[in-house]
Amino acid sequence: TQQGAEVASLSRSGTDGVACDVTDRSQLFDLFEGRKIHAIVHGAGVLRDGLLASQTEEVFREVWNPKATGTDNLIYLAKQHPEMERMICFSSIASNFGLAAQANYAYANAYMNEQMANSDCNFHTLSLLLGPWQVGMTTEVEGTLERLQKIGLEAISEKEAPKVFARMFSDSANQLVVSKTNWSVYLNGLSKVENIYKHLESIVDFKEESSFSEFTKHLLGLETKDGKLKIKAAINELVVDSIGVEVKATEPLMAAGLDSLTSVDLRNSLIQHFGIELSSTVLFDYPTVSDLITHMTDLIY
Repeated sequence: TQQGAEVASLSRSGTDGVACDVTDRSQLFDLFEGRKIHAIVHGAGVLRDGLLASQTEEVFREVWNPKATGTDNLIYLAKQHPEMERMICFSSIASNFGLAAQANYAYANAYMNEQMANSDCNFHTLSLLLGPWQVGMTTEVEGTLERLQKIGLEAISEKEAPKVFARMFSDSANQLVVSKTNWSVYLNGLSKVENIYKHLESIVDFKEESSFSEFTKHLLGLETKDGKLKIKAAINELVVDSIGVEVKATEPLMAAGLDSLTSVDLRNSLIQHFGIELSSTVLFDYPTVSDLITHMTDLIY
């Protein structure tokens, strides 16, 4: 298995590799027993992205347990070791950026951050809120890095890892965010700029809220029937970019391959292309290309 291969790889490098389930406190107790534990780096995690409406309790627990239960178990046992100096948890910017389709992951990481900040330990605790990396969990779903880059979140490379880890071991904070963010792209993609980002107004060129794109401004100068043809062409192109195939006008987008992640991508593309804010349920309310064309035409004309 992959886990077995990783343990074997650690052993070959001169490190003791032991498979252990962090959600099982008894397994951790056996692992810690008889050992001097000076530092813990908790990097376990599971991704099960999807729109909130499609989430189940089982899926939530699958994501929750490695992050939250694992953290609770490690903190509990670490407190039994007076030689402990430091505990670091690999968290995610999803917990404070609120990334689309990651409600379960954001929830689990936010809980972990809170526990690390308020655990009353006699050793230093740090949550490292990481942005996407060019390797690892982010690459498990094809197209994820590209979608994140579209909203302003660029991937951290392996070459940049030493800087991240040097800061990780030298910073005295309880939480540290590490993310390569294009703030102009990211903040202009939000329907509302939250207060925590207000201090960036001096360095970010904010667009006026609900300002039409140049494309939509051009449409306003056309007759409705001519404008609708251009809207049709634009929507068909955006659908192909998101799903990867052409979709018939009356075919449900979900049946054609639109899923929870690509629906977020398509909605964002529509907003950016037309410069018009759309509801989070727009692709459920208007489930076909024909419905979308009619809806966008009504909004513009």
